Amino acid sequence: MAKSRFEYVRTFELPDPLLNNTFVVCRVDGRTFHKFSDVHEFEKPNDKPALDLMDRAARAVMDELPDVVMAFGESDEYSFLIRRQSNLFNRRRSKINSTVVSIFTSAYVFYWPQYMTNTPMQYPPSFDGRVVLYPTEKEGTDSKDKNELLFTQFGINYNNISPQFRKGSTLVRVSPEGEGMAESVTPHGEAGPSVPRRAPVSPAPEVVAQAHGDGVQGEADEPGGEAEAEAEAEAEAVQDASVGDAEVEPKAGVEKKKLGWREKKAKRTRPYEGITGRVVVLHEDIIGDKFWALRPWLLS
Repeated sequence: MAKSRFEYVRTFELPDPLLNNTFVVCRVDGRTFHKFSDVHEFEKPNDKPALDLMDRAARAVMDELPDVVMAFGESDEYSFLIRRQSNLFNRRRSKINSTVVSIFTSAYVFYWPQYMTNTPMQYPPSFDGRVVLYPTEKEGTDSKDKNELLFTQFGINYNNISPQFRKGSTLVRVSPEGEGMAESVTPHGEAGPSVPRRAPVSPAPEVVAQAHGDGVQGEADEPGGEAEAEAEAEAEAVQDASVGDAEVEPKAGVEKKKLGWREKKAKRTRPYEGITGRVVVLHEDIIGDKFWALRPWLLS
């Protein structure tokens, strides 16, 4: 329609910008999924391949839209958190909603054969979506009553249920710099043991000898980084010590140069925003404070 005689139709579109400085959550919900699950004979109450397929569709949304910093799903629903400072699609409600639902639905159909290997798709599924704004505060809930109800009426011990079924699926990104420890993900999307994102680099012997005269070994840095700064400082300190009558301590020169390099590096470093890095699937509690304390960028 653009650059054509019908372009005037766009002038009748109503503006629908979302309020600034608020959390944007786009919720995707399966339409008539009770029928869809019956026709495709999903295992009740939880069909793991079907849930893994939902996780894969959600990951496709995060891969396509970096401003989606977190996703949470259970059953046939998924909610996508868009960072508060985002200007995605100029914060147009209709554009955000339609794009997220479209990507999720197409990915669900595309990856169906990969997860539902023995179940041909009988008819195409559909999802609806809505965008909700939330303030900058969160509140927790108490699951004690729910656990008691499950045990007394159904004889189910909540703690013995798979974490994927108890906690749902949460998708977040891991910093590409690999700071700290990152959750590994099994082929079926379950969180595995923590593993380092980057292997340590062994320092060169000559760098260790120059920068650590006291016998304490440290790590070598990248070319042009701290190791090189220390070496230059050592050479300058020794040269200064040979000129004049004043004695100069080489170690002091190294430390001064090293401190200046670190301050310069700190100024260049920007806080992680959660819009880059690989997407991982977790099955853990997001109601408590621990999850959010480890990922402060989600609430920044």
